[in-house]
Amino acid sequence: MTAMIRTTRLTKRFGPTVALADIDLQVARGECLGLTGPNGGGRTTLLRILATLLRPSAGLVEIGGLDIVGHAHQVRSRLAYVGGEGPKGDGLSVREYLTFVADARRARRITVARLCVDDVLDRASLPADTSVDALSAGLRQRVALAAALLVAPEVMLLDDPFQSLDSGARGLFMEWLRETRDSGTTLVVAFNDDTLTKTLCHHIAQFDRGRLISQSPVATSELRGTPFATLATGEF
Repeated sequence: MTAMIRTTRLTKRFGPTVALADIDLQVARGECLGLTGPNGGGRTTLLRILATLLRPSAGLVEIGGLDIVGHAHQVRSRLAYVGGEGPKGDGLSVREYLTFVADARRARRITVARLCVDDVLDRASLPADTSVDALSAGLRQRVALAAALLVAPEVMLLDDPFQSLDSGARGLFMEWLRETRDSGTTLVVAFNDDTLTKTLCHHIAQFDRGRLISQSPVATSELRGTPFATLATGEF
């Protein structure tokens, strides 16, 4: 297995609180790892460390063979991170925001987007000329997901990204993420719905109180996924 993501004895402390303790994980290139467990279990902390938004207190974290602390800039150029809240538009329209993201990535010699902005606007059913800041929470979250998918990263990190989406949007983006996974992008996702996790992920890692409790593969029959029409109606 060629590991795209590897953690070795990863530990994160916030003062006396141990948020992650001695976490050993490997995610192969082109695979999807699902993170499960109760709120406060350490999933968000792990994702934010992988995204280089937090520094580990101890241990080693590598993405694409690069230490995320010593090579943070290069690591950021290979990934996209989507949390549970949509972006701030700073007065930009949706089209302007997505164009800015695509241009910024190209300027930094990051993977050229496989899709164009118009394709993404159409598929995500986004209002192109509306200010991002004027959108509802659900539409802003669509913008965040659309921007990540637009730039075609090598690694995509998703922290409960569907929490503000309606059932139709969840189905749309789940299908899109499956296509992204199958095209070779490595994904690490945390959902609060186990059905979503099992229909997207190759392996599941369960966390509780900062510790990795278990790791297990997902059955091939589940990985094939629920049909899009079923996901769109929310009838799992």
